[in-house]
Amino acid sequence: MGGRETFTALKAINPGIRAIVSSGFSIDGDAHGILDDGAQAFLQKPFNQAELSRTVADLLGATVA
Repeated sequence: MGGRETFTALKAINPGIRAIVSSGFSIDGDAHGILDDGAQAFLQKPFNQAELSRTVADLLGATVA
């Protein structure tokens, strides 16, 4: 199952699911479609812990030093 199919299946279980899309491909591909379907953010691979923390914090409305 690919990323979009996984997100669609999870959304069927929980329509309010919050997700961050991560891909080694550009956002112009399937990732853009997942964002259109309701995912909250996109992280380009490879990413580091600071980038992940910042993205999660942004989505939760917190700040990360």
